[in-house]
Amino acid sequence: MVINLWHNSAMHQWRWTLSDPRTLDQHSGAQEDIKNAMEDIANTVEYLMKEKNVDMDINISNNT
Repeated sequence: MVINLWHNSAMHQWRWTLSDPRTLDQHSGAQEDIKNAMEDIANTVEYLMKEKNVDMDINISNNT
């Protein structure tokens, strides 16, 4: 999973996207408060893990 988080000062919002490059599945949201935005991200990840059985493991290869 890839998480992007940024502040949109014109709209006074913290915006986020959560995407899976393997499946191209994407989720997004916005909150005025950073803590609420982070909680939305955590809730989305927990939902994907519990309800959708999404594997959050990352495989890192060492090409030496």
